[in-house]
Amino acid sequence: MGMRRNPVNGKMRIDLEGECGNAFWLLAMAQQIALEQGKDGVAIQARMVASDYDDLQKVMLEELGDHVEFAPPPGELCLHEDLAELKDGTVICGGCLRRFEVVKDGDGNDVAMVDKHLAAGPGRRPEEGK
Repeated sequence: MGMRRNPVNGKMRIDLEGECGNAFWLLAMAQQIALEQGKDGVAIQARMVASDYDDLQKVMLEELGDHVEFAPPPGELCLHEDLAELKDGTVICGGCLRRFEVVKDGDGNDVAMVDKHLAAGPGRRPEEGK
């Protein structure tokens, strides 16, 4: 996933499992966001490197949590409760940023959500899936 904007709350969502989870990448991103927000990026970075990787993440969220969030930890189940409808009729989850197509029954009731990423197949984007 890397990094992308959460359409529900507007924050940058960072996937800590990928290259964006690298401590040096997080430090660089903290500096960039701090500059954009008029904060002291050097002081924030100094606090981030004062301890271990877990504290680096905590400090980043303490200082820049209004603008950035981390993807759910590996193995954490997203309940897809924070949904927003997109212009194309699909919905996106604010928790995991997955896109879903809503399947309706004959009466127009929502009966299932199909994960657009999984429906696309391995290594393909949702729009390439069919």
